[in-house]
Amino acid sequence: MAILILEILDRLALKFVVTDIIDESNNIRREFINTAHILRLYVSDNNIYIELTNSCILKSTANNLDSFMEKFYP
Repeated sequence: MAILILEILDRLALKFVVTDIIDESNNIRREFINTAHILRLYVSDNNIYIELTNSCILKSTANNLDSFMEKFYP
């Protein structure tokens, strides 16, 4: 029972990654993204896109998916 409670608490812990995003006006802004809201990451036209659960798609300034993924692991 105690292990189950610890697993639930771990899943509820908020984890954020910081990344630079290119907005619609081609301005770069820094965002802290809750990892629980990331639906998928994908590469298109040499750009990394972050699709969120609210159907928002963010364009990252990062250009290498492998190095970008390192942000998710300590």
